[in-house]
Amino acid sequence: MKNEIEVNEKVGRMADILEQIKDLKHLIDLHQQGGSSLMEEQYVYRRQKLLKELREILLEFELNAAELVA
Repeated sequence: MKNEIEVNEKVGRMADILEQIKDLKHLIDLHQQGGSSLMEEQYVYRRQKLLKELREILLEFELNAAELVA
């Protein structure tokens, strides 16, 4: 039961990360079109941190992010 709860939490976290990455992509695009380069850098940094966390979770499921690109 505990394992199932942990899996559900990780799947939920992955969904949350994907939503945040999507939102950040939009914000990065806005700032590339004439906004603040400092803000763009901050959004890119946050996106990279989220991608790292997502890769770590995928590894817990014995998935490599590179395997998803086919």
